[in-house]
Amino acid sequence: MNYQGVLTKMETEYAQPIQYYWVLENDYINMNQMLNKKISIQFVKYHCLNCGLNKPIYRQGFCKECFYEVPQAADWVMRPELSQA
Repeated sequence: MNYQGVLTKMETEYAQPIQYYWVLENDYINMNQMLNKKISIQFVKYHCLNCGLNKPIYRQGFCKECFYEVPQAADWVMRPELSQA
C-alpha cells in the first residue's frame, strides 16, 4: 500500500490507548496499527505549507519567504506574550 503526502505533526485522539493519526491530503493512517510493522518513508520533494511551492523548507514547514510573512510563523506563536492583538 502506498500513500503520499506532506509530513506534518500527527493528530492524536485521547483514548485508551492514545491514538495517533498521520493525516495526509485525502486520507489518514492510524499509526497505532503500524506498530511492530516495517514502513518506509521516501522524500519526494519540498512543499511549503503556505505557498505550496517546491522550495527548500526554512522553519515550521514554510519556505524562507513565507516564514517571514505569514502570521502562523510569527514569534507570538511560540511566545504568546509577544502578541500584539
